[in-house]
Amino acid sequence: MEHGFMPYLSEERIDSMKRYKRVINRLIVAALVASFVPLGLSPEQQAHAADDVRNTLNVRKTVNAPVIDGKLDESLWSINQSLTKQTGSGTFKDSKFGMLWDNKYLYIGVKADDDSLTAAGSGNWFDQDNINFFLDPTMHQSSPYVADDMQLGFVYQADSTTPEFHFGAAANGQNSKDANKILRAMQKTATGWSLETAIPWDMLKMDPNLTKKLGLEIGVTDRYGADATQQRNSYWSAYQSSSFWNDTSGFGVINLIDSNPVTDPVNPVLLEENFDTIPAGTLPYGWISDVNAGSPAFTVVQDTYGNGRVTFDGKASGKQARVVAPVQWDNYTVEADIRFESVLDSARWASLMFRVPSSGKVPYNQMAIRQNGTYEFAYRKADGNWYSPTPISGTWRALTLNADYSMKVRVFDNNVKEYMKAKSDPGYTMVTDTTLPTTVVMEKGKVGLQADQNKVSFDNLKVTRITADRLNLVVPGSIEALTGPISVTGSVYYSDGITESILNKPLKYYSSDESIIKVSNNVLYPVKAGSAEVRVIYENAEYVQQVTVTPSTVPAKVSSLKHNDNYFLATVNQPVDLTSITFKADFTDFTSGTVTGNDLTWTSSSPSVVVNNGSLTVLQKGVYALTAQKDGVSISMLVVAKETTDREYVLYEENFDQLTEGILPAGWTRKEGTTASKAVVKAGSFEMDAAASPDNPSRVLLPDYLGTFGNYKIEADVTHLQANDTARWHSIMYRIQNNDYPYYQMAVRKDATAANGVEFAERTTANAWNVMDTGAFTEAIDPSKMYHYTVKAFNNRVMEMINDKVVVDTDNAGSLFAFRQVNLFGL
Repeated sequence: MEHGFMPYLSEERIDSMKRYKRVINRLIVAALVASFVPLGLSPEQQAHAADDVRNTLNVRKTVNAPVIDGKLDESLWSINQSLTKQTGSGTFKDSKFGMLWDNKYLYIGVKADDDSLTAAGSGNWFDQDNINFFLDPTMHQSSPYVADDMQLGFVYQADSTTPEFHFGAAANGQNSKDANKILRAMQKTATGWSLETAIPWDMLKMDPNLTKKLGLEIGVTDRYGADATQQRNSYWSAYQSSSFWNDTSGFGVINLIDSNPVTDPVNPVLLEENFDTIPAGTLPYGWISDVNAGSPAFTVVQDTYGNGRVTFDGKASGKQARVVAPVQWDNYTVEADIRFESVLDSARWASLMFRVPSSGKVPYNQMAIRQNGTYEFAYRKADGNWYSPTPISGTWRALTLNADYSMKVRVFDNNVKEYMKAKSDPGYTMVTDTTLPTTVVMEKGKVGLQADQNKVSFDNLKVTRITADRLNLVVPGSIEALTGPISVTGSVYYSDGITESILNKPLKYYSSDESIIKVSNNVLYPVKAGSAEVRVIYENAEYVQQVTVTPSTVPAKVSSLKHNDNYFLATVNQPVDLTSITFKADFTDFTSGTVTGNDLTWTSSSPSVVVNNGSLTVLQKGVYALTAQKDGVSISMLVVAKETTDREYVLYEENFDQLTEGILPAGWTRKEGTTASKAVVKAGSFEMDAAASPDNPSRVLLPDYLGTFGNYKIEADVTHLQANDTARWHSIMYRIQNNDYPYYQMAVRKDATAANGVEFAERTTANAWNVMDTGAFTEAIDPSKMYHYTVKAFNNRVMEMINDKVVVDTDNAGSLFAFRQVNLFGL
């Protein structure tokens, strides 16, 4: 078989392309080749176990989440696990931690005594006063880090409630994770500092209701001098290991315990600030100020009666400022009183910011109100630009200058409700209730205020956590086996009194016995007679019900069909016994097995394929599409038929002699290049002209069905008609993926005698070249002659030939064998 197209030329391959043509006048895709003739925190910091014990800790579930403010002052916390494995010298200070968990987060709190807190000292971040969490969610207990292992570094910052954050140095992809998903806060204490974090389970790719163990190491670094080497390190487990940044073998083990959960109450009001006690000209402690260049900052202004308001005085073109409070969560309401005192024009706005990163910077969401009464939900992206179009926009009523109003936003998951009211109104008016795409709604974060080209003041800022408190569901108490899925309906009741349907909510389903009620793709299926407990979870609300499954009155049916190759071979007029064709089948009782072709119903649109009495006969040489079906499940197949006298099964053959001049052959696709006349049939050949933009590069793909095959021989008669220089090349592409790249190619330069005159190259998943083998032909490509190219591909072996001379013979073709799509040319 053969593929070909003109691959994209990298810059080093393209100088000044003047004119290049390549012609192919015979193409055979022939057949199915059967054989081939850094530090504990870094590498420098290492902790040695004081004794040979792998620590373990049972961690209780909590009904109420702690407030992530760094204070660790809720009664639900028990900070009592000491870090006793130590390196360094001098007097070690006490460091202890505690943990909790719920359906959404793993909570870790640390108290680190330190009588010489250091921030922004010399050396790397891990040379400062810092706390590190090392996580091994799959418990592989080995080196190096694998996909979801993480090192989370939190660095002490002076005069702040937000620690500096770093992922570790291990090259396992952890740095590509979204650090904004981790809620974190710190406080300076009388004896040192404390850290409080919420790490989402989805960041660890772990479901705590299914997986009850994970590996953990915790380290505290106490920097006690000006020199970066003056530090002491304390760890928790350090089991037979001295380094943790890329090795999980020394981690301790965390056991997640469901029984006897912590039920201590937590105040849902995360922040309530009226600014009356804040000195004029300042901001509350821990608030982050951020301004556009040349703009004034938000600051507290006190009137003569001692009533404070946080104010932005920026009624001028381009003036804009933000201030972010040290309060954070995922689902909450934010409300505040607002007063426009003067505006540059009536389109100027002020806003409640929410789900702001710990840094107080972009990206974030906001509810904005313009003085003319236009309200918005907006998304400011990580690049600082506003998402367009604005996700929500509408009109309430114009706001009178120097009059008092209140604005409120409620955000839960990706549902946003916005409210407005004047001071004299009896209550809020909801102006929008919209569920938005997750692409425009941040997941979690802090809250803040923002103003644009006006003088505006805010008062009585209040942030209240919202929780899903109760699921009111209807689940059948009894259901017949094999009649699933099980329908679940009902509503969720929230802590702020709102009730909503569960429709389209991200519920999670669990079963106490999956042999009776199976959970597949988060859907419940009754499988066999018996009884099982069904548990439904939304956020931290849970619903549990016993369900009885009665015996099925019908046998299990096929739910999916697979074939190893998706094709089979035939000889013209010789019946194929359908029992010889075997399929892998999944059944509705979640068992697996095999079925044979005679158990299926076969159809084809071609009269050349006849199915009769358990056999299939092909009447004419060729490749034919078939459909096989059982129990309403279908699978597409190909049958490739040859004549009795043929040695090979030909998958595709075209000599272009009978094709209309100036067309692209039927089933071919132009992938790159836009001028239709530059890749067409011409004088009994197929000619591509990729001399200049917009046709340099040019690529053409053969019919899609060839993607079914991966082992084949490709033959084509080809020549260079013209080339800009002797290093220009054309190619036959094969094993193309994603209808684009990656792929392999046999590239032939105009000067095929060069050391790299013929290449075996891969266009990688990164859309870059990886030339794996090269060879030289005996002569440069002569435009007056046609050359017979052959590619043989079998498993990881590839042979590339010109005029039957082997130029490249390699076993480097393994990476794309599992993904095989045959297609054609490119430059």
